[in-house]
Amino acid sequence: DEELAILYYYAKFSVYISVAEGFGIPPIESIANNCPVIASNNTALAELKSFITIYVDCANLSEVILAYRGLESMSGRVDDCISRKLNDKFTWGQSAKILLNQMNI
Repeated sequence: DEELAILYYYAKFSVYISVAEGFGIPPIESIANNCPVIASNNTALAELKSFITIYVDCANLSEVILAYRGLESMSGRVDDCISRKLNDKFTWGQSAKILLNQMNI
């Protein structure tokens, strides 16, 4: 995963737009590595609303292009404070607790 972290470090941003999916790990990895994200506004990623840099309607090409151009010209990264909050919220331990709770174990 060191190689993946290096890729996120040098990326200006990541794009994760789709029509439908469950909960995406790549946006979480991006934010955890301080890499801004463009994501669909119509999927389970809405749970990340306080972490995603820009939400777009994936069916609206103009909106996607504007988001791309906006982040392309941006020089900053995701704030370390935001990535720390994300890392605190989404952990394997938290996921296990939720799963076990749903299974009534």
